[in-house]
Amino acid sequence: MKRLVVIVVISLGIALVITTHTANEWIFNTAYSANIIRYDNSSVPIVDYGYKGDIYIGPQRNPITVAQKALDFYDGYNRTLQKFLNNSDWLVENAVSYGNYSLLEYQFFWPVYDVEPPWRSGMAQGRALEVLIKAHEITGDKKYLDTAKMLLNAFFVEVKDGGVTRKTPNDGWWYEEYASSSNATKETRVLNGMGFALLGIQKYYQYTGDAAAKFLFDQGAIAVAKSLPRYEYVDYEYTEGAYSTYDILNNTRPAPLAYHNIHVTQLGKLYDITGEEIFKTYHDKWSNPKLPEVIEKQEEKKQRSNATQVK
Repeated sequence: MKRLVVIVVISLGIALVITTHTANEWIFNTAYSANIIRYDNSSVPIVDYGYKGDIYIGPQRNPITVAQKALDFYDGYNRTLQKFLNNSDWLVENAVSYGNYSLLEYQFFWPVYDVEPPWRSGMAQGRALEVLIKAHEITGDKKYLDTAKMLLNAFFVEVKDGGVTRKTPNDGWWYEEYASSSNATKETRVLNGMGFALLGIQKYYQYTGDAAAKFLFDQGAIAVAKSLPRYEYVDYEYTEGAYSTYDILNNTRPAPLAYHNIHVTQLGKLYDITGEEIFKTYHDKWSNPKLPEVIEKQEEKKQRSNATQVK
């Protein structure tokens, strides 16, 4: 049996694998309760989701987690270069080819958004792009860039056809974090997942100069810009719109603070790239907010829990 290194990650209401990347990005793995992350002999992570409600999911490979851990290992470089390449190779080997494009697929049911396997993720595709261009830059091995191009091409495929994209004639293209052709009509439009997909596409474009990546980024930027009002948290006891929501399904449910902060950071980056004022407007509007009461209570509970653990 392979030896597994175990890391337990616990947070209030949401489990995050968080580290600081070189560009001060939040690198995180989305989940809805405490998860256990194990590493196989190649230092490729396995996430044990345990139960989500009354549904057992158990140990699974998550392409987003693999990409994130690859970037963590990249930061260590001299110490952890081989681990970075091992995770990069996992992404290459597990990209499923569909002719002229490839997808990183999830092989488990995710009850939070009711997506059946195999489901796909624009965020996973975007994060993998970042990893693979770094692997190519280090090694010069063509397989990394070839795989990245195939992953990029998947952004042209709509959710209903097994891809990750929702195309609208005048409102840009949205890259879903949770995409399933079996439930293609359910639009979740998770904001941070879209942001990571876009930023991954942009980094690929910067590295390759590929006009297709520029087109995909521009279409995605249009979609985010036109959608931002839909992410304004609404509550009669709160200043309307001064805080963000996680997705478009319920604008009376505020995003956890960690995700709200990610939204702010991503909007700042999008403004720097595009110069579009709408990104600056929402970046400034959502910066340093007065927390909604439910988020305040979550943060207070988390602080009490942390203080207890320190003792």
